[in-house]
Amino acid sequence: MVGAHSGGVTVRNDDPEPTVTVTPVADRVTEGGALTWRLSLSAVADVPVSAGFAFLPVAGAPNCPPRTSTRSGCRT
Repeated sequence: MVGAHSGGVTVRNDDPEPTVTVTPVADRVTEGGALTWRLSLSAVADVPVSAGFAFLPVAGAPNCPPRTSTRSGCRT
């Protein structure tokens, strides 16, 4: 052998991060019932993905209490 050579390769992960989509499983839930949400990724992730969520009440109309849905009505 005339000589020896060693080298290396650096592979960069240039794939865009997947987006997280949150959708309700049902449009209507009986008061006091459990809400179920579906979380999905826009693409397969080869590294762990995490997201933080906070559910806040929607401001009520005058004389209506705050609620957690924009679809529920308040009759005054």
